[in-house]
Amino acid sequence: MPFITFELNLPTFIDEGIACIERLAYIDPRASFNFFVSCENGLELSKNVNAEDFKLILKDTNLKYMEILCQMNCYGNQID
Repeated sequence: MPFITFELNLPTFIDEGIACIERLAYIDPRASFNFFVSCENGLELSKNVNAEDFKLILKDTNLKYMEILCQMNCYGNQID
């Protein structure tokens, strides 16, 4: 399954981060999300969550930076 990662600096770019998550969920409604702050520590969530749950995490965090990982399930589908 393909993965997409992108960096998000918070809170400055929270609106853009949410827009990216919404776009990815539009492309693939089954997309799931996780994040890490440090490669050495690995993923922060014990399992990936859907876009709506991940947006709540973003709105509630006090982190200043994260690398978001999106796991796509639509491999081979046409993207608008």
